[in-house]
Amino acid sequence: MSIGALPYEATSTGGVRRGLALLVVATLPFALGLTIDLRFPLKIYEVALGLAALTWLADLRIPSNPAARRAAMPVVALLWFALAVLLVHLWAPPRGLEWSEFESRFGPLGDGVAKILYIILALFGFLLVGWHSYRDEDAVIRAWLLGACVASAYGWYLLVSGLTGIEPFLLPGITEPQRITFGDLVLMRAGPFAEGNYFGLYLVLSTAVALYAGRRSVALVL
Repeated sequence: MSIGALPYEATSTGGVRRGLALLVVATLPFALGLTIDLRFPLKIYEVALGLAALTWLADLRIPSNPAARRAAMPVVALLWFALAVLLVHLWAPPRGLEWSEFESRFGPLGDGVAKILYIILALFGFLLVGWHSYRDEDAVIRAWLLGACVASAYGWYLLVSGLTGIEPFLLPGITEPQRITFGDLVLMRAGPFAEGNYFGLYLVLSTAVALYAGRRSVALVL
């Protein structure tokens, strides 16, 4: 498989890949809400990225623009380095190191492999969204702002629930939402994310996207 430019949606999988790319962008804020617990929260955009990667396998080529390819090269080098470190530690563990001292989801080797695979998935996501942002910017922005508005609405809903003392409906994957206390007032602060700071940074970034697109009313809501 190679990384290179292709005519836009030149293959039979191009339309499917475009839809998956827009799904990735729209569901990005649902990092905890709308997830399935598989010893880690399986997210909608992770499934979409995996399916998009399968379409690349069918084409035996990853479409990308030149700037994204250049940016990807250091990450590819990092992947090879991470793989080498994992193999060295597997074949010749440092003296005195006991794997039982470390918490892990799938064991030390399983966690190492999972992290490398996740970096690959993130790299694929960067190339996928970068390609479609370059070719179809308006659609990608609409998908981003749609997801941001839904996430923001859910954040407002949780905030109002805290103010009124009504127990809110929690999205699948959220068992105990993050809360913050002001005197006697307890508010939920993370929206569909696991951590309120991630949610806040996402909203700031989404506000910038809305302003870039000239959607001032959307920016105000966010």
